[in-house]
Amino acid sequence: LLVLLLFVGSVITAIYGWRGLVREEFEAHMEQATDYYEQNAYQEAVDYLEDHVTGIGRYQNQPDFGSAWYLMGSSFLELDENEEAANAFRSAIFLDSSKPEYYRDYGIALARLGDLAQAEEALKQAEAKGLATHGIALLEGEIALARGDSQAAVESFSTALEADDASIRLRAALELDGIYEDTQENQG
Repeated sequence: LLVLLLFVGSVITAIYGWRGLVREEFEAHMEQATDYYEQNAYQEAVDYLEDHVTGIGRYQNQPDFGSAWYLMGSSFLELDENEEAANAFRSAIFLDSSKPEYYRDYGIALARLGDLAQAEEALKQAEAKGLATHGIALLEGEIALARGDSQAAVESFSTALEADDASIRLRAALELDGIYEDTQENQG
């Protein structure tokens, strides 16, 4: 009986040790992919995630595995690969439907693809999940822009410029810059 208890204890210890190692490995890979993203090396982030995270079966049970798909979607969005971004965000939402920013960026990808009905549905989901006002304004601006309503887009992006989150401010500023450039070209 004592040998059996020792054996079972050893197996349990080995399992917990292995899980800890997998967790540390996953976090290290996510840190590297995040570094690529923050350095504006978006394709490198995508490639790294595909090679080292999203296709690795042992990581799929990590509680924040959805964040890997969200980071991939964000990278695709920056690369203007909106179909791939939408698919990655859809995977992130499937894995963790509690994050309102997943719905926001999914809606942005859909708006850029011209799927306005689904983008508006993503907006409703983001609002229901508690997305902050400025994040809502960012998505509303993208939807208005996709509709061709530059005035409403400018108003929404201007609201998003007041966000505390620097990434939201930057995204809104870039969209406003694009609108103003288009306006100048059409007037010139």
